[in-house]
Amino acid sequence: MKIQRDTVPAIMFELTADDFGGELIENTEDDKPFEFLFGHGNLLPAFEAELLGLEAGDEFRFKLTADEAYGHHDEALCVKFDRNLFLDSSGQLLEDVALDNFVPMKDDEGNTLNGRVISVTDNYVELDFNHPLVDAELYFTGQVIRVRQATSEELSRGDVQVHEHTLWDDSGDNDPVCNANGN
Repeated sequence: MKIQRDTVPAIMFELTADDFGGELIENTEDDKPFEFLFGHGNLLPAFEAELLGLEAGDEFRFKLTADEAYGHHDEALCVKFDRNLFLDSSGQLLEDVALDNFVPMKDDEGNTLNGRVISVTDNYVELDFNHPLVDAELYFTGQVIRVRQATSEELSRGDVQVHEHTLWDDSGDNDPVCNANGN
């Protein structure tokens, strides 16, 4: 089966920055491939475009430019907050509010956004909400382990329920069956 919309690829990959031999950013563990619902906007469009049409056993190696990945630094995403918002009940600055730490914040719609602390003064705390990989070129190498049709539940939910295992049976036209614990 080829990777296409409404499939669930399982891939092993290594992500590096600046070139294929660059700094390791992320990789999959040998026994835990990355599984995702393809074609539903859950991943970078350029990443999915590189995998479209591949099938089990195919290897891949590609680069995403900053424009194709997380874009370029946007100064408007660096926001100063009143320092008082980050004080505990005794008036001390919360322990997590330290340079380069990520602090979770909620936007007006209740979405959680992680801001990296870039400045702390007597009056304010400045957070940078740019993606941690902003301005980076991303280099992916890997292999497609398997591809299966997404279940009706995964399609309605819009993502894949990842188990602590990778055992599933895709032997027919019906939804795959999880083989762990008899489920």
